[in-house]
Parts: sequence; structure tokens; C-alpha cells
Amino acid sequence: MASTAPHAPILAVAAVIRRRGRVLLVRQQGPADPAPSWALPGGVAEPGESLPEALRREVAEETGLRVLDPGRLLYAAQWRRPPQAPALAFVFQVARWDGDPAPHDPDGLVLEARFVPLREAVRLLAAHPLPVMGEPAAAHLAGRATPGTLWCYGRLPNGTDLLEACLPPLPEAPPAP
Repeated sequence: MASTAPHAPILAVAAVIRRRGRVLLVRQQGPADPAPSWALPGGVAEPGESLPEALRREVAEETGLRVLDPGRLLYAAQWRRPPQAPALAFVFQVARWDGDPAPHDPDGLVLEARFVPLREAVRLLAAHPLPVMGEPAAAHLAGRATPGTLWCYGRLPNGTDLLEACLPPLPEAPPAP
């Protein structure tokens, strides 16, 4: 039986940066995206780059801010999407930063970076077209997930992304009134 060499996972980072009850988000649009969407600032680590180095570079490019202390790991997410390599994202709660939002994205995908009120940030992130990019961030900002949670997503043959596991599990949502 022929086997194929496993694909090395893609490593990505993102940042939760807060200021006076607001959260920094970027509005971005990729070439294949039908419309812009809001996300946490971040991106793919370059070969040989540590996660903190990638976080500092990506935040600087996408927002113009300088990360002084990456802080602690808030959560991690795995995204299996055969036949592509799986992606592993590490999201940090940035402890110290300075500067003002002014994107310098060399890829031209970031249209805007700004601090938005917490509730609006949760709503915008929950509406992200890729659940792996929006759902964990919204849950953490809303206080529904504990730091250190691992989110595992997979892509179904029809192209739909599905949450396969959340460890530890999220608490049950109270019933609607």
C-alpha cells in the first residue's frame, strides 16, 4: 500500500489586545473572500520563527502596534482540512504593547484595525465565516471558555467546518427565556 508523506502543520498565531474595555480587531478580506470579515490580528509563522516572534511581527504588520510582552497562551485551535496540511493556531492574551492602530500589512489583506467595544467584538467574531477563526475567540471574550482550551475543527467532504472537540468542554448554555 502506497503511503504519502504527512504534511507538516501550518503554525499560526493571533493576539487578544485590550484597551479600556475594548478589543483590537482587524477587518480583512482575502482574494477568495466574498466580503470582508473581522478577526483577531495574527497570521502564519514563517519557517524558523518562534511563536512569540511571529506574534510580534504579525501584530506589527496588521495593526502597527508593538508587542512588548506576548503574555500567556489563551487558547489553541487545530484545523484539519484534507488534503491540505493541518493548521495549529496559538492565541495569546498580550500583556503589554504600545502604539496606535495603523496597519502596514504587506499582503494587503487588512483593510482596517481598531479597538471595538467588547460586546461588539464578540458579535463580530461570532459572525466570522470560518468557525475556527471566530467561535473560539468569541467564546473566550464572552467568558464562556477557560484559558488553555483546545479547540479541534475538521472539514467535512462538503466543505463545511465542524467543531469536533473542545477540551475542556464549554459549559452548557442556559435555556433561552
